[in-house]
Amino acid sequence: MALSSLIRSDNNKEAAAVSNFGAHPAAISGPPPEAAVPTPTQLLLAHAFDGDLDKTALARAGILDAIERFRASLSPRPSLLVASNLFIAKYNGGDDCAIGAETRTQIKRLSSASLARWRAARKKSGAAMKAHGGGRKRLVEQHPELRDMLAGRLIQHRCHISDLALFEVARKQFGLHESQSKAVRRWISEFRKEHRIELAITINPDRAKSRLMPAFGNAAAKATEFLQYVELDGSPWDVMTLSGRRRVLAMIDIATRVGCVILAPTESTENAGRLFAKFFTTVGVPSTIITDNGSGFISRRN
Repeated sequence: MALSSLIRSDNNKEAAAVSNFGAHPAAISGPPPEAAVPTPTQLLLAHAFDGDLDKTALARAGILDAIERFRASLSPRPSLLVASNLFIAKYNGGDDCAIGAETRTQIKRLSSASLARWRAARKKSGAAMKAHGGGRKRLVEQHPELRDMLAGRLIQHRCHISDLALFEVARKQFGLHESQSKAVRRWISEFRKEHRIELAITINPDRAKSRLMPAFGNAAAKATEFLQYVELDGSPWDVMTLSGRRRVLAMIDIATRVGCVILAPTESTENAGRLFAKFFTTVGVPSTIITDNGSGFISRRN
């Protein structure tokens, strides 16, 4: 179910529909282990490539996991660099290193540069070390029913639901493990950012229109002649003078942007009259004056 269809449909009905998705916990937990119990990195690779695993990628993942086990077995525990160098010496020397024959077939020799490159690839793309490229799918993206439920709940609650609370809903409905919280919450956070405009339009159209939609057109298009339309307004900016705080009152011709400005303590009738007199004598008498209907501007005294 696409996000656009979620947004176009009625919020409550859609949220109720997506909340009824039911999936067996095994669908989220991933494929069951086969002959031997796979390592966490191998499981991650299995999720990433939907079971179509590259043998070289598996061998690299197995070596990185073996180095971690080797490092943990040493006492005192050395740094990762020291442990890696010791492991390289043993591996290249023909030691078993608790590595299977398949790994030996794929990776003949090790070097510090190769290990650094594999670790960088795993850190950058989450263990996506497939020989011929391709990024891994994230947990939420692998399961459309989970993705649609999360998106629907966000719309249902008008985004006023925390990432943690939303994960708790997903955990109870889909049998997620606590260790998957970070992945789900990261997806929720990125979803909020990526679809910020769509969510804003769905949740509060008026607010989204004023804040997010661009304003097109020309406000001066209606004025085709000098003094045809003149705008009168008082600025909320405060101006400090020797005689105290003053406001800016201005009259501006829309077509030419020619205008007059005075400083006054308030937008009173007297101050508006001063502005009228200055504009009429220095610029001219306009055909139409446009105001915001301030009390000082529309007084009968003017």
